[in-house]
Amino acid sequence: MSVTSTHSPLTKTNSLQELTMANANLNASPTHPERRVTIQQSSRYRSLSARTRTDPPLYPWLKLSGRWLELAGFEAGQRVKVTVEDNRLVITPD
Repeated sequence: MSVTSTHSPLTKTNSLQELTMANANLNASPTHPERRVTIQQSSRYRSLSARTRTDPPLYPWLKLSGRWLELAGFEAGQRVKVTVEDNRLVITPD
């Protein structure tokens, strides 16, 4: 007489603990889901006439780089779409 374990690979049902662990793995989030970056400012090149003596306007810019982008599913050379919402930028694959 053999005893069948409910945790053997041949069973069709899983224990509650196994199901809970599986669900946790499906919803696993990155180690660092948030990043803090600083908005920089830069002047945009434009040709000015000799009579214009004002300083060029400054514009905000943002650089995102790092291995974390790859871990989030983005690849170098990939086109992305940036959606502008109220106080939010959403970056998705294009």
